[in-house]
Amino acid sequence: MPISFTCPHCGVQMNVADQYAGQTGPCGKCGATVTIPGGAGSAASPYPAQQAWNPPPPSSGGGGVSLTLILAIVAGVALLVCGGLVALLLPAVGAARQAARRAQSGNNLRQIGLAMHNYHDTYNAFPLAGSEDPQHGIGLSWRVRVLPFIEESAMYGRVNFNEPWDGANNRWLTDQMPRAYQSPSVPPSKSETVYLAVVDSEQVPQGGTLKDGNRPMPIFSHDGRRASMANITDGTSNTIMTVEADVDQAVTWSRPKDWTFDPQQPRRGLGKTHRGGFLVQMADGSIRFISNNIDDETLRNLMTRNDGQVVTLP
Repeated sequence: MPISFTCPHCGVQMNVADQYAGQTGPCGKCGATVTIPGGAGSAASPYPAQQAWNPPPPSSGGGGVSLTLILAIVAGVALLVCGGLVALLLPAVGAARQAARRAQSGNNLRQIGLAMHNYHDTYNAFPLAGSEDPQHGIGLSWRVRVLPFIEESAMYGRVNFNEPWDGANNRWLTDQMPRAYQSPSVPPSKSETVYLAVVDSEQVPQGGTLKDGNRPMPIFSHDGRRASMANITDGTSNTIMTVEADVDQAVTWSRPKDWTFDPQQPRRGLGKTHRGGFLVQMADGSIRFISNNIDDETLRNLMTRNDGQVVTLP
């Protein structure tokens, strides 16, 4: 009949067939070596009773945690942390790049403004913006005329001023745009620029006169009218000379085409190159960032040189 006994090590109660009396083997609960009471047994016995009272060891899904699971948890936490850091850093990186592009564009405009002033000091007037009308005979942009003042004298020396920008002897200019005219805020181009002069919407025919010589108007025009510092009666620090326009306003740099001022739409083609506003170069050479929140009336005052309205920018 079965022998009932208690493991002296862990206290578990077990029943073993009497044929194994006196034999030894591991306790099915704690694994310690025990001897079945009732007689002397052989330690070398196969001890089949172990199968009856020795439960199987706990599986990996039981009370323990596998190394694979631990590594998976660690990897998941790492991914979450890294993902969170990337999400936090991306806006900061984007803002830094925007700031860098804006600073570089401001430097370009500053170089252009200095060239305008040096040209004025040499010729006592600002350069002609040029005209696409052949009757004016000024078919090249102001950007070509100031080349010597942006360290491009060699290029300037090859220009044929008796031909327009797309004439047979000037077509080579198209894809030779100086770096000063390349805005870092728009796709790179060898020929197109968004640095444009603010020009009057009225074009006076050769030998003609303005319809209203007293109306507010910008510094430049696409005809033969010249302007000088003396014509900026609102003050050079209150008058915009050139703008960094939107990419859809880009023109071939040697072409006599710029940003035409429309009093009814004073912000047309501006404000998308940078977040929140656009860069301008004032007539005194300073660079300002104009917010897209500026009201139309104030912007009109800034675009014209003689409206009698003095605007103070923050």
